[in-house]
Amino acid sequence: MNINGLDSLSIEEIKTSNIILSWSLEKKIFLSVVAPPYNSNLIFVKTIMQYISMGKKVLYITGECERDIQIIRYFKYNTKFTQYTYLKNSVDSSNLPLIFCNYKKAILIKDRFDLVIYDDIRSYPLYSKYEIIDIMNKCCNKYGKLISYSIDDIFNKGKAILLPVKYNKRPLVEPRIITTRIDINKDMPFVVYEYIKWSINIGRRITIMLPDNISIFNVTSYVFKYCETLTHNIMYYSKYEDNVNKINEIHKFNQGIIITNDFDSVSIDNSSMNIIVLFADNSEFDYKKLVYFCGRTGEGDIGDRGEVIFLAREESYEIEKAKSITRNFNKKAWEDGLLSL
Repeated sequence: MNINGLDSLSIEEIKTSNIILSWSLEKKIFLSVVAPPYNSNLIFVKTIMQYISMGKKVLYITGECERDIQIIRYFKYNTKFTQYTYLKNSVDSSNLPLIFCNYKKAILIKDRFDLVIYDDIRSYPLYSKYEIIDIMNKCCNKYGKLISYSIDDIFNKGKAILLPVKYNKRPLVEPRIITTRIDINKDMPFVVYEYIKWSINIGRRITIMLPDNISIFNVTSYVFKYCETLTHNIMYYSKYEDNVNKINEIHKFNQGIIITNDFDSVSIDNSSMNIIVLFADNSEFDYKKLVYFCGRTGEGDIGDRGEVIFLAREESYEIEKAKSITRNFNKKAWEDGLLSL
């Protein structure tokens, strides 16, 4: 099979790709690939193609929509390989050797696979470690292998590979924590207003992430009240709207304020976007979700990198763990000489 077109991978990613391939040919069952959020999944292409050339079946579970999956784009534009499908309405794999699907579709699949890969870093992480393990075991055949791709070790057994830096060799954004006693359901802390004002003045887009629909209504009300003189580009979007036209309109804005509880739908690849997570100590935001925000911005040059702020009444365990994970990724990448500042 043709495996050209992987020139975008860094040296460290190529090394990781080769380690994964070597592991896949051994008799071991569990592999955890640990990396910062929103890292490349092209590191799995060699292994996937090797398995398919051996007549084996592969399942790739991801929360990304079809158009955003790097591996599918790779196959489409760099190879003649077409024996794959992304399950949308049906769970019939049509006997193809490579299947892509989301978690909910994986629950319904009756086939069993020789290799199951769960990608937990290319989309907003919705499921716990135990839910991930359960769905992988359910979809794997008796002699199959499991690979997790996450910000931490999913299996806590078997082999673990650490890829501590993203393709661009930039440090992962480490969040700033702001605590407040103000009821942010009712009012905006002055420090947040000042931060939004500064962001708009330097031409940044601000995404305000919220835990639920009720807070969207409350927060949008006072954001309009305080910030409509700063920018005319203020929009909100709820995960329950399912409004493609509104999403497309939001995507046109490189500047302004977006208020949402559906980050991936409204998000654009903007290295200078500032992200404010309100109610960061809410139970909706576990450490994986908080770290994910840190991986969705900050990829530009030093003077133009986006930032992430967690606003909470107090620093919770999940916030502390998220802060520790981002710091440790950067520490390891720095010690290994992988960062380019």
